[in-house]
Amino acid sequence: MANATVAQAVNRQTVALALRDARAKCAASHRWLNAVNRAALNLESCRWSFDGDTLRVESATNSGDFYTVTVETCPCSAGKAGKPCWHRAGVRLLCKAAEMGQEAPSIGVTYKGVYYSAASLDASEQARASRPTMEELQAAADELFA
Repeated sequence: MANATVAQAVNRQTVALALRDARAKCAASHRWLNAVNRAALNLESCRWSFDGDTLRVESATNSGDFYTVTVETCPCSAGKAGKPCWHRAGVRLLCKAAEMGQEAPSIGVTYKGVYYSAASLDASEQARASRPTMEELQAAADELFA
């Protein structure tokens, strides 16, 4: 994937969609879920660059130290031990976000100066549809306290 194409494909919307997907897929693995959540936080606060395959990211604990990370390898202590680390979770998030950005062109509308993409509108509609109804919540509460 060319660098310019990656830059266009990786944005807040595609990363948010990739994050939601990653959280759902690794829900059964506490370690990977923690790594994904830390990646989301640290990609916001640390300096990084991504070329579509390799992430070069600043250490969250040692400012100024950088790791060169791929989906399979990370030079951090957890990565060397074969354990989940936020660096590998981060490169996976960015790879997935780049894929999602390539899949469909962004279509949306601007309303009062804010751009809403079809993907974000679709995601919010899905979230609204997946919320339990008041009756379902009441039934769950009744069952819990029965």
